[in-house]
Amino acid sequence: MKLLKAGDVIALIVVIAAGILSGMFFYGQSGSYVEIFSNGKLYGEYSLSEEKTIVIESEYGQNTVKISNREVWVSDASCKDKLDVSQGKISRPGQSIICLPNRLIVTVKGGESVDALSY
Repeated sequence: MKLLKAGDVIALIVVIAAGILSGMFFYGQSGSYVEIFSNGKLYGEYSLSEEKTIVIESEYGQNTVKISNREVWVSDASCKDKLDVSQGKISRPGQSIICLPNRLIVTVKGGESVDALSY
């Protein structure tokens, strides 16, 4: 039986740590609900476990937010640059989609699921 050298042990530890960290990054905890703010005020909280289309209209513009397969994204917006649409789908706690022209913020939250609430 061959014994591992100190350098081999260190390399093994680095490989294991890298595997754990990449697993946390790529398969990290998914969020349970999303908060939508329009013009600085809470528009609503929606569970990521439901299929839903939310149309937010304000004096600044219109955004269409979709929830499906535990992901949320802005599918359409009235702003010129459409940067919020191009941000794609999000699903992990702390991720956000922001539309500055329409003053919209969509943020994924962790913790307990919430029922759909509209304000």
